[in-house]
Amino acid sequence: MSKLLTHILILFIPLTPTLILHMLVVKKNWFSSWCIPIATHTFGKNKTWRGVLFVPLANGFFCLLLGIFLQRNLLYFLGVGIALGLAYIVAELPNSYMKRSLNIPPGGRHPKYPFLFLLIDKADSITGVLLMYYFLADITLSESMYIFILAMGLHLAVSTLLFKLKIKSSI
Repeated sequence: MSKLLTHILILFIPLTPTLILHMLVVKKNWFSSWCIPIATHTFGKNKTWRGVLFVPLANGFFCLLLGIFLQRNLLYFLGVGIALGLAYIVAELPNSYMKRSLNIPPGGRHPKYPFLFLLIDKADSITGVLLMYYFLADITLSESMYIFILAMGLHLAVSTLLFKLKIKSSI
């Protein structure tokens, strides 16, 4: 298996079901006792400790399953999965802060620049995940850029699908 394909598998296979499951957790209000805003004034009411706990743990689980399937170092895969899940969540916080500073509601877009904010909404978490992965794995800058483009397309496609299925309230 090529090195690039291995990176794509490690990044996309666990995170995709993790994030879809997280949207269901939010929609169905599962683990409601964890639904405590991190800092309402700073990040809004939608950034909660539930996401901070759930996404890394779920991603660690799915990454562990991938490690079992690929017959690789399971502890490494678990650790990478947790780290990437946490990076995904943490990387969304600056964007949330910026939107709250501009009085843009959670899930909303800037009225003058909706497309730009859509791209920022998708790129923030991908950038955080790729930065974390860059420090954890043997990945080049060109591989990271290629994966970024693929991830943006996948992120937009999955968000659109979840919106059409009424699991997500916005793309």
